[in-house]
Amino acid sequence: MHAIVRIAGVQARIAPGDKVFLPKLDAEVGSTITINEVLALTDGEMIALGTPLVEGARVEAEVLRHARDQKILVFKKRRRKRYQRTRGHRQAFTEVKVTTIVVPGSAPEAEAPALEEAPASEAQVPAAEA
Repeated sequence: MHAIVRIAGVQARIAPGDKVFLPKLDAEVGSTITINEVLALTDGEMIALGTPLVEGARVEAEVLRHARDQKILVFKKRRRKRYQRTRGHRQAFTEVKVTTIVVPGSAPEAEAPALEEAPASEAQVPAAEA
């Protein structure tokens, strides 16, 4: 089971057990967060695409830590003008571990519930093997 979610301005493809680095979130370490913006779901055979979101789907994840990424250098120079500027930046991030993906119409404890079979349309396309 995989899901594509949108959180804090980024989109990520996640599965239960994945560790994901997201832009810094306002959540305590060890707490559970719920991601309600699920754009697509797949169970290996069928894909459910949202318009724009999949109704009733959500992802629950545990916050593991807050940290800062490696430093990047931003260097500006204008040749023959005696102009040089060097700046550094470290982006703050939050590492989360995905615990469950809740599909609409199923129990949250279900390991990998099947999505509903619907007639072939633009909203559902057979998934490619990854």
